[in-house]
Amino acid sequence: MFESLKQLQKEKDHIQFFLVKTQPHVLHVSFKGPDFPGYKDGIYHMHLNLTGYPQSAPRIQMTHPNGGYSPNQNICLVGITNSSSSFSSGTTIEGLVVGIQTYMVPSNRINDGSAMIRSSQSVVEELAKQSLTYKCSVCGADHSKLFKKQEEKAQSEEKQQVEKKVVKKIKQTLDLSDD
Repeated sequence: MFESLKQLQKEKDHIQFFLVKTQPHVLHVSFKGPDFPGYKDGIYHMHLNLTGYPQSAPRIQMTHPNGGYSPNQNICLVGITNSSSSFSSGTTIEGLVVGIQTYMVPSNRINDGSAMIRSSQSVVEELAKQSLTYKCSVCGADHSKLFKKQEEKAQSEEKQQVEKKVVKKIKQTLDLSDD
C-alpha cells in the first residue's frame, strides 16, 4: 500500500501523505481545499485510522478547524466511513480523500453526517488562511512548506509563456554622420 501512496503523491499535486512511525495503521494526509470559494485557498489535514482497511471503513478525523468538519471527531459519510454495510473494499485512499474534500462544502451534501458542520463564508475564509500555517505535532506536516514546488513550477511555466510572447527591446544607436 505504501508504494502506491508514494506513486499517487508523485502524480497528484494536491495531496501529501505522512506516515506515523509509532502507529503503522495510522496515516495523515494533507490536501488542498476543494475548488469552492473559501475552501480552495486552504490546506487541510486529516488523520486516517486504517485498522481493518480495506475490509472495513477507516476512521477519519480532521485535525484542525476548517469550517466543514468538527476537528478530532470521527466523520461519518455514507459509503466512505463508519458504515460497514455501505463501505466498499475497493475504495482507495485517494477516493477517501476526494470524498472528504468534496463533502467539506455544505452545498455538496444531501444532509449532515456525524462531525459535519456549516460555517459562514467569512469563517471558512479565515480558517483557510490559518490552515496555511498549520503544523501537525504527530506527523510533522508543515503546511507553510507544502505544495511550494508545484506553485514555483507553475509560476516558472507562466513566466516562460509570458517571455515567449514578449518581444525584447534592444537599444541601438544609429550613426547618422556623413562619413
